[in-house]
Amino acid sequence: MLWSIGAVAVSGIAMVIAFSYASPGLAETLQSATPALSVVDYQFGHTVAEVYNALLLVTFFAVALLITAGATRLLFSMARDGLPPGAALFKKVNSRKTPAAATICVGIFAIVMFTVPQLYSTNVQNTIFGTASVGYNLVYTLVAAIFLYKAAKDELPRSFGKFSLGKWAKPVALIALLWQLFVVGTLTFPAANHQTAWTALIFIGLGAVWYLVWILPRSRRAEHQNG
Repeated sequence: MLWSIGAVAVSGIAMVIAFSYASPGLAETLQSATPALSVVDYQFGHTVAEVYNALLLVTFFAVALLITAGATRLLFSMARDGLPPGAALFKKVNSRKTPAAATICVGIFAIVMFTVPQLYSTNVQNTIFGTASVGYNLVYTLVAAIFLYKAAKDELPRSFGKFSLGKWAKPVALIALLWQLFVVGTLTFPAANHQTAWTALIFIGLGAVWYLVWILPRSRRAEHQNG
């Protein structure tokens, strides 16, 4: 895992530097609808840019499948605890031990989210992507914040399996928290991202209502029954 994180960090920084130096100009590149492709086309020509575009599409598809699989697992796990509507259906598995209903539901949702916004405006789809990015980074922000809070109260387990950062755990968590706050701020505070910020706030509010109205009462009833 550490080698993977290191490799991604080094390669990502190298790509940012390479594209920055290879671009014909920052302002011109940012005006393009596909900045990375425009840089490749500028340096190597249209044919190489098309090949690069094909590689990007394959990568995008692979990442989309990964996110879809994760969302399916999350829906199935929550359904086993009776949290989402339709939990009785989504927690079922077929003869191959596959949560078919949860998989189909997430697949349909993903297809709709990718296709329907295009019928209205590209800006709508960009807002959806930006809101999803804010949501993901907020999750990581909360993980780091909760870790630091529990560490300050000395309520953390003494070990997390075989992996441990030892005395570096708190500094790493603090750096992660500050970085995630920076990322979330970058995705929301600039004027160009205000629409994303408002959309993210709306979804956070809906999530809070769902938690208070649906999840919390069921959790309390389950605790009362088990207690």
